[in-house]
Amino acid sequence: MDNLRIFLSSTKLDLQETRKSVLKFLSVLKGTVMSMEVFGSDESKPKEFCLGQVRQSNLFIGIYAERYGSIDPDTRLSMSELEYWEAHKLLDDQKLLALLVYIIDPKSPWPIDQGGSRPSAG
Repeated sequence: MDNLRIFLSSTKLDLQETRKSVLKFLSVLKGTVMSMEVFGSDESKPKEFCLGQVRQSNLFIGIYAERYGSIDPDTRLSMSELEYWEAHKLLDDQKLLALLVYIIDPKSPWPIDQGGSRPSAG
């Protein structure tokens, strides 16, 4: 595919290092990566901007852990969840090549300062 447009979705605070690693990997692909790191400022509302970026993509990658993310006041859903549902709709409409979702293993310990809980002692 000549015009690969990849949208990377996740929460930022808890997945900063993961995002860096994924973006580094994606940088070797021929295509455009759309992620919050390169969005810059825009006059539109964050929800409208992000969903517009998802609509311009043809590959969606979602990476999710313990945090829910920033809440849109109109829908009371997180931006990450709104992005996912928009991508799911695009996939159903065959406007998206693939929707790839990666979720942390629920049994995996996650640092408490990253929104997770301490592993049980036994």
